[in-house]
Amino acid sequence: MPSDVLRTLTLNLDHDGGPPGPNGELPESFYLAQELIAASRPDVVARQEMTWSQTRESAWESVRAAADHRFGEAQRILGMTGYRAPKGHGNNPTAMFVRRESFATVEQQPHFLHWRTPPTVVRLTLPEAPDAAITAVSVHMACHSIDVRRVETDNLTTLVDKLKLHQEPGPAAGLVVMGDMNGYPTPEGESTPPVEWSTVEDRAHRHHRATQRPDGTWESCTYTDRTLRNTGMADAARWAAHHLGQPAALAPTAGHGKPGQGGPARIDRTYINENDADCILDVTVLDTSGFTDHHAVVVTLSRRKLVENLRRRAPYTPVELAG
Repeated sequence: MPSDVLRTLTLNLDHDGGPPGPNGELPESFYLAQELIAASRPDVVARQEMTWSQTRESAWESVRAAADHRFGEAQRILGMTGYRAPKGHGNNPTAMFVRRESFATVEQQPHFLHWRTPPTVVRLTLPEAPDAAITAVSVHMACHSIDVRRVETDNLTTLVDKLKLHQEPGPAAGLVVMGDMNGYPTPEGESTPPVEWSTVEDRAHRHHRATQRPDGTWESCTYTDRTLRNTGMADAARWAAHHLGQPAALAPTAGHGKPGQGGPARIDRTYINENDADCILDVTVLDTSGFTDHHAVVVTLSRRKLVENLRRRAPYTPVELAG
């Protein structure tokens, strides 16, 4: 019987936990991450930096076998089915893990073009609302260029556009975007102060994350957050903080111990289409400082409310089985 809730978790595990040992053994950080994820009992996991769990087609057979072994270990420990996006220009691809018994159908979709790190896109349906598709996306936005992140963000809006949020009752569809945005939320309503870029020593990092105003001062890049929210997506943590009285949802997820880059920031985020934001029950930031430089973000949704919303947008007609 399905659980009363659905949980998503997003985690950037620094270089997939690290390289294998001299005899191919997997690092402790890899196992610590899987144990933390498994303890949260998520239904969907968005992973970034699957460095050692995915290869290029040109890789040696032994390298491909090692990547498949690590990917298989993650699936075994989590009890979930994994889906990998191909490597792009970088070496830290994305992936998604899905608890198959929570859904009626699970189908990986083609990845977007024009991404430094292609996202993993999976289409899900719930048995209680089989005509309503939920698209889940694991993203790792470009770390090195504001202009590239703008293009990647605009690609995401093509998925938002398919929701037709301005129409009533809207299509039988949902969208959840999870991952490392490598950019900042708009400062209004946030608990972490904006970066004071005049104090940042790493000038290359400043160039990657901020734009210079005409007066010479610098402003954090918030394009992804502003664009997704302006087109109809809700930041789950912001919703939890301001509608559910959960201020801890806005805790920073990265930048700890990096004062030269501006300090703590909430760059790992989950967005859900705003007409399903009322399904959000809880948003928790999990401390992962023992094994990676990004904290995990867990979003708990009311399954009953989500099904209710999806059915309203696509009236559900039970299928009568032949006797």
